[in-house]
Amino acid sequence: MAEAPSLEKLYQRFKDDDFKMLAVSIDEEGENAIIPFMNKYKLTFPVLVDPEGSIMDLYGATGVPESIIIRKDGIIDEKVIGAIDWFSPQVIDYIDILIQE
Repeated sequence: MAEAPSLEKLYQRFKDDDFKMLAVSIDEEGENAIIPFMNKYKLTFPVLVDPEGSIMDLYGATGVPESIIIRKDGIIDEKVIGAIDWFSPQVIDYIDILIQE
């Protein structure tokens, strides 16, 4: 059996803490595209389906994959363009610090 994607592992690690994760799909096919993808990779974190791309406009996103980390006060703390290992020790430490603030 394949290992869970790093975003899913991050979600599982912090889901019971003061931490929220929300994926955003801008696929024009909406749920028809995202549900099979979520099932295939056994992803359990919530997904907002936004085929119009209004979230991209709101947060100034430039493409996919792109991740935006928002602090508890609503301020953008970090933008990550491209894929990274979301379950690396550095990311775990970073999220731990944000949760404690």
